Amino acid sequence: MLRPNRLLLGIGLLIAILPACSGPEPGPIASPREQSQAKARFDREALLLAAEQLIGPARSADLRLSSAQIDSLFEEPGFEVPDEPRLIWAAARPGASLPGGWRMLDALESREAYRDVRARLPWRPNWLPMARRDAQWLAVECSRSSSPAGPLLLFDEAGPVRIVAANFTVLFASLTGVEGSDPLRPEFSDRPR
Repeated sequence: MLRPNRLLLGIGLLIAILPACSGPEPGPIASPREQSQAKARFDREALLLAAEQLIGPARSADLRLSSAQIDSLFEEPGFEVPDEPRLIWAAARPGASLPGGWRMLDALESREAYRDVRARLPWRPNWLPMARRDAQWLAVECSRSSSPAGPLLLFDEAGPVRIVAANFTVLFASLTGVEGSDPLRPEFSDRPR
């Protein structure tokens, strides 16, 4: 029989250890191949041209956040904001829409949405919300190191997460027909995570 002191010590140790046993949140859902494709298929000029067609015209310079301001917005989550979202935020007019009823988020809205979804959904800490349609989100999977682009995820609050495009360059090119990137590839859209 355990003595009361040992029982209390055991309970105390168990309480102290349990949070650590839950482990870190899972890493990226994109495979290394998909992450490499996101970087390799980034095309600054094609992205800007397609963004102007889809969500332009470009914002005036006084409405744009500086790179330092964006960094400070996303300092807490601990990931690097890729070049693609930065370019989109610089180009997009507030409240811009994509075909299919998607509403693009600006940097401030993205940060607020990040806080909201992290608090109430199984949202990974490296997902950056960029657009919303009802209970669905388009998000960029970010990395801890600098990267020009990340895989584009579709998060449905009622269903599985899927990678829907290599990155925004590919998505925008497929929606506009802008040369420079291939259209959406089926292996991304059909694989729930």
